[in-house]
Amino acid sequence: MALTDKLTAIGDAIRSKTGGTDLLTLDEMPQEIQSIQTGGGGDASTEDYDDIVATDADNSPAITHYKQTNPNLNYIKNYGFYGCKRLESIDVPNIIQFGTYSFTYCSALKIVVAPKIEVVNTSAFQDSGLERLDCLPYRENEPIVFNSACFRRSNLETLIIRHATQVAKCGSSTVFGSTPIEDGTGYIYVPQTLIEDYKVATNWATYASQFRAIEDYPEICGEVS
Repeated sequence: MALTDKLTAIGDAIRSKTGGTDLLTLDEMPQEIQSIQTGGGGDASTEDYDDIVATDADNSPAITHYKQTNPNLNYIKNYGFYGCKRLESIDVPNIIQFGTYSFTYCSALKIVVAPKIEVVNTSAFQDSGLERLDCLPYRENEPIVFNSACFRRSNLETLIIRHATQVAKCGSSTVFGSTPIEDGTGYIYVPQTLIEDYKVATNWATYASQFRAIEDYPEICGEVS
């Protein structure tokens, strides 16, 4: 590989980490490299990972807990925590969308609470350790959207959808592929008023026997006022 090609590759790698789009000169590269946030070890719960991009398991930071620190952030970017195998929990009170492959291969991640979710994008939790997702809609008059394969091959056994007026959209038959819900050992908890609508809705009907009313399971879903 020619020297110019090597420098181009280095520049591309730096931009992929910093999110920048400008071309870099040779003199600018050292400073840009120093500005790249590294993962370090141990508990990273106090660090600001709003702009994190991890592209593979070897390159992902050793983060165990993610707490949203930017109140204006509403989107976990595509591949945001891809391969972060130590990630155990996230606190995302203002996140509206989980990006494509955003938590893929996060094998230690078990429980996620998403109080303002709008979209769970394609393969967001694919091949993760996710066991429970408890979600509320971002807008009362719009349904939550679960896109294709978003939970495929995860450990999802409890999905709680607290939207009281709209049936969520299940983007394809692959949403729950190879999960406890597809296997018949996991359950989807929705408001009693919508349970019959879910049982006949597009792509939900396959799991008609897996629906439970939130109100009937306070030990799992909490008391409903």
